[in-house]
Amino acid sequence: MQILIGISILVALALLASSKRFWSWRRTRLGAMLTTGGWIMVGVGFAIGQHGAGLVLPQHLYVVQPLILFCLGWIGMMVGMQLHRSIFKQMPGVIWKWMGMDTVLSILVLGGAAWGGMLAAQAIGADVSIGGTVAVVSLAVLIGICGIGWSQEVRSLRRRGVANVSAMTIVRATGALTSIVALLVYGLWMTMFSHTTVEGGVDVLEVLVGLGLSVLIAVTMGGMGYWLMQIAGKGEGEFLVVLIGLVSFIAGAGATLGYSPLFIAMLSGVMIVNLPGKVFARFRRVILDAEQPVAMALMLVAGVLAEPEIGLLGLGIFVFVFLGRIVVKHVLHRRPLENALQSKGVGEILDGCMRQSPLAIALAAGYAISSFGEGQGGGMTGGEVIMVVVLLGLASEVWPFMMDGIGGRGKKTVTEKSGVKNRDGEKSPDGGAIVEGQM
Repeated sequence: MQILIGISILVALALLASSKRFWSWRRTRLGAMLTTGGWIMVGVGFAIGQHGAGLVLPQHLYVVQPLILFCLGWIGMMVGMQLHRSIFKQMPGVIWKWMGMDTVLSILVLGGAAWGGMLAAQAIGADVSIGGTVAVVSLAVLIGICGIGWSQEVRSLRRRGVANVSAMTIVRATGALTSIVALLVYGLWMTMFSHTTVEGGVDVLEVLVGLGLSVLIAVTMGGMGYWLMQIAGKGEGEFLVVLIGLVSFIAGAGATLGYSPLFIAMLSGVMIVNLPGKVFARFRRVILDAEQPVAMALMLVAGVLAEPEIGLLGLGIFVFVFLGRIVVKHVLHRRPLENALQSKGVGEILDGCMRQSPLAIALAAGYAISSFGEGQGGGMTGGEVIMVVVLLGLASEVWPFMMDGIGGRGKKTVTEKSGVKNRDGEKSPDGGAIVEGQM
């Protein structure tokens, strides 16, 4: 009975978060920051979890793991839908270079910072074993992957005086595309570290087979889903059955084989969006209409799973990685951004790039419910990893407000406006929950 009550609470809260009143609150600067990042739902999940009211416990979530996998698959498919073939012609080369730089630096610098945080924690007396090299590298790379990209919500930046709408478009577009890159690297990471040998090496053949199976599943189910959705025609019921079954099968197959449901679902989304026909418009509409409750449900799950007792090890990782994020996003990105925008005044936009992508929470949640998160890879459980990622996200959200206080940037005036109509016919607050600008 407690499981049923707990799951009912999660569903009700997720639906509440997708309501029109909740959506309208995102029009304020603070509301845009808290709701777009999913922080309210993470906090609510924590409050009703084992460290709060105890209404929903982690073991309850494992009972309904298929529903969580479905949410992950849905998010993965939304991310993949952004990679239409036309984007390669629309994006200038400097943007692709900027994205490549961000990916490499995030993995190397932020991953290295995480490793440094582990060693520093041990040096000052943390009573914890971080495990062997494979476990340490695995955790460090995961933290680096979670650091790829940034939040694409831009309303809070506009309130701070950023008047260049084309610049905001670039920030949103590149942030969305780095989400695709993050999922690609995440899928490769999960496949690679699921095939490590006892000696700590990587079975290259098994990794290639795993990647091949992931692509095969994605292509097969993407093609079959596209065909079935065409057969469904205008029937709403048939169309939803096909879509729900498609996402469920893809996510379940990925988890059963030990791979990432996010990764395989993203590949399927890429395939479907690039197939001809009118079915894509309807597919995209249904996917995006359900984005808010699905994303908020996943944030609630992350809050329930989060383990606040991260100790010196988690604190060391948090401090080192946050400092590394300042270096990567705010210092090393300055010149590429100036080249992309052909402007020297990019300080506010760099503050925006500091903010962690909401996708990082989904990546951490996917790790926590996998076989990796059940252990203590690198000395941390999956719940502790979620907590570190949440703290990094909150700290990165506070950064622009700190810069406001230091530089007084919030006094400038916005000279341009933009926005798109949301599903209620209102101006969008310039960002969604996971894939900003598309939701």
